[in-house]
Amino acid sequence: KIIPTDEERANFINQLRERHGNYITPESVAENDSISVKYGEDQDGFCFVRDFTDEAKKEILGKKADEKFTLALRKAFSTELALARFLKKDEKDLEAENDYTYELSIKHIGRIEPAEMNEEFFKKAYPDGSITNEEQLTAEANKVISEQYQQELDRQFMNDAIETLLDNVKVELPDDFIKRYILAVQKDMTAEMVDEKFNDYKRSFQWQILENAVVEGADVQVKADDVKDYFRQFFIKNYFGNFNFDDVKERVEELVNQAMTNRENVKAVYDMLYDNKLVALLRSKMNVEIKEGDVKAFVDFVGARQELPKQEAKEEAQEEPKKPAKRKCAKKQTAATEETAEEPKAKKPRAKKSTTKEE
Repeated sequence: KIIPTDEERANFINQLRERHGNYITPESVAENDSISVKYGEDQDGFCFVRDFTDEAKKEILGKKADEKFTLALRKAFSTELALARFLKKDEKDLEAENDYTYELSIKHIGRIEPAEMNEEFFKKAYPDGSITNEEQLTAEANKVISEQYQQELDRQFMNDAIETLLDNVKVELPDDFIKRYILAVQKDMTAEMVDEKFNDYKRSFQWQILENAVVEGADVQVKADDVKDYFRQFFIKNYFGNFNFDDVKERVEELVNQAMTNRENVKAVYDMLYDNKLVALLRSKMNVEIKEGDVKAFVDFVGARQELPKQEAKEEAQEEPKKPAKRKCAKKQTAATEETAEEPKAKKPRAKKSTTKEE
């Protein structure tokens, strides 16, 4: 479980205050401002001061409208992406040998003054009245930040659950059959290519069998209405959060119906909802150890898990040759572990869904 840090909570609240703050045009440039400039042959540019390096900021901070200064933009911006956005180009179209040195003239300075956390602010930010004070806002920040990491937590849990089941549940499959099947259905594969990654292929087949056994008799079916409801909640949350739902209901339904015509997006949402149900089912059936920590703790946890197989393989390779014998397996895991997280390793190949999607 992710425990948000004080910095993450503060950033969440500050962003909300800025979203409902007042836009002003200050006399001179400060750290959190935006600037519009003219450069080159009457070209327009827009950027945020935060996009510049600390060295470049020394040239910009304190400047006033109509003041001019010269910058080598490639060095001035902190990232190539920020440079490309300013120049209105794709990153791939940036010229490698060009430092993009220009004289810039400030035409406009913009600043958002964060809203005071008073009754008016809470009414604007949460018009439904669900949050009316700072204590409730802090609790909401904790909830939203934790939810943002949930997909990574679920993915790591799924990886752990799959590994645990594969290591502890015996599924016998004939190697020759698997190899012949792969070569038959994948015409571009060769026997050498199959042999090279055969263990991964075999574990994938074993997981398909185990997954089908796990979901048998369980309610993991995803219906078209489930997908529609996901799109509906997405649009309400991201575009109409500050509106009365009755006033925007018709528009929301138009967007939902439009989204349902994109088969690629529908499939992605369907797969995600199916995985969510499968994760919930596995959690209900397995002995799960809950751990809490911040993102750094999760990163360390995942990193250690990924290094362990490498270390075991290295130690095994360094062992002196012995008489032929079955290789000992690493100590089996008896419980899937759920931790707070960063990007975990890629998920094992998924089985074909045993449920059917309602069109």
